Amino acid sequence: MAHENTDLKVKANSRRAIGPSWALFNGASMKSILESTNITFIKFYLRNVDVKILYVFLEIALNSACEAGQSADQCADSLAECGSGLTCICKADNFEHTNGACASKIALNSACEAGQSADQCADSLAECGSGLTCECKAVNFEHTNGPCAAKIALNSACEAGQSADQCADSLAECGSGLTCICKAVNFEHTNGACASKIALNSACEAGQSADQCADSLAECGSGLTCECKAVNFEHTNGPCAAKIALNSACEAGQSADQCADSLAECGSGLTCICKAVNFEHTNGACASKIALNSACEAGQSADQCADSLAECGSGLTCICKAIVYVFLEIALNSACEAEQSADQCADSLAACGSGLTCICKAVNFEHTNGACASKIALNSACEAGQSADQCADSLAECSSGLTCECKAVNFEHTNGACAASKIV
Repeated sequence: MAHENTDLKVKANSRRAIGPSWALFNGASMKSILESTNITFIKFYLRNVDVKILYVFLEIALNSACEAGQSADQCADSLAECGSGLTCICKADNFEHTNGACASKIALNSACEAGQSADQCADSLAECGSGLTCECKAVNFEHTNGPCAAKIALNSACEAGQSADQCADSLAECGSGLTCICKAVNFEHTNGACASKIALNSACEAGQSADQCADSLAECGSGLTCECKAVNFEHTNGPCAAKIALNSACEAGQSADQCADSLAECGSGLTCICKAVNFEHTNGACASKIALNSACEAGQSADQCADSLAECGSGLTCICKAIVYVFLEIALNSACEAEQSADQCADSLAACGSGLTCICKAVNFEHTNGACASKIALNSACEAGQSADQCADSLAECSSGLTCECKAVNFEHTNGACAASKIV
């Protein structure tokens, strides 16, 4: 038919030129076309086909089937290779870009692209972060030797000088013993993770680490709140402080339990002293004061007896002090009580009389100085202006010569006493 049309001017080899071209565009194997040919064949018989276009068709597109054992450059993309699955895939140090070509993987801390392949970063433990740079994934950290490394579990060995986030727990750090431990402001929870330490007077958990309370002088109390340990007290500045020893300086306005001894308090002199109902024992601690007539200890503090007017007597019981009677027992001519102690009257020469007042005993008289005095023997010196009964003999009186002598109506008997009424 071609020869019938003189305008076509078909030459002898036209069919050979058209045939391979037609075969190529109808999907014939390029290998079969070129197997026994050379560049002359390509130049003269594959007419109107650019050599560059030829190689595009000749090499294999990304993600298309390739052949094992073929040329290393059988894949059209120079950054691709025939993978183990016999498809052209990007080489290990490259990734498949969304533009359909392979691109070099991106170094750590270098700019990456949002929406690209998950493996665009050269380090397999890295990803394209929110700042659009390749950074280590959350479960990894950047090692000083360059690549990312898996973060280290709590209580596992870590490395000095590494990134601050090398420990998997964000509340942990690489401790001086080169293990990942909870930071100072955190504690290791029984759930295996670090947790923030608990403030004073805040709720804590039974069975947790002894250091769960933020204050090192506190502990989780029976009420399940962090409270100062027994040997400490809560200072007004917030934290716990060591309790203060007896006779050591304390602070006004602090907690009532700032003194280490529970029977002590911060006294007016701002030292820890035993409370008023206690005394300082020779063993260095406060002890409860001892009731009147109860057993006391020799050599103890003078104030060991609860009654301030008592003392530890020779019989080692708390008894009233001897000098107390002069000052606090009942004054002369003041009301006294029947059946009370014989020494209830302040004046030892007085007694509680039948009229229930303290009066001088019969052998004494009430001196003008307010105290009882022994009555004066006959013919002994007496004092002018004293009580009329100052003379021991009731029939005598203090004469003008200031001696006790028998009254005018009496005489001095040879028995040494005055006798009533002279004989007329």
